[in-house]
Amino acid sequence: MSNAIEQVETSWARLMHAIEGIPDDRMSELGVAGDWSVKDVLSHIAYWEGQAMGDVERALNGEPDPEKDGLDVEAINQNVHAERSDWTIPQMLDEFHGTHERFMAALRQHPNINPSEIEADTFEHYDEHAADILAWRERVGIEPATDS
Repeated sequence: MSNAIEQVETSWARLMHAIEGIPDDRMSELGVAGDWSVKDVLSHIAYWEGQAMGDVERALNGEPDPEKDGLDVEAINQNVHAERSDWTIPQMLDEFHGTHERFMAALRQHPNINPSEIEADTFEHYDEHAADILAWRERVGIEPATDS
């Protein structure tokens, strides 16, 4: 297993632990990351993981990465948030888990990808938002799931 796959799987497990046990009726509460809810954060992660999937597919096909200098990430985040704000929790979860499954399938086809090519949109991103979710849970009194 490649270092990239290991890093993604380890960080994904931390993210899954962070969201485990959050009641559906609390998934839309604001304030998890700025004014975003857990639902918004997971939708945001799915979008950027989809971008990472494009990076892996380009690597598989020997294509160069598109130029990303000057990319207005904040504007992209706002647009994606606006486009997905009316999604239901089941719709968002389907997109979130489905994108991850497709990403992992692409990554397994190119297991030697340099982790630095995908870190910002995957494992570093999962860790950043897992920390946001855990901090929010602590603020609002939703106990994290315990390992048994």
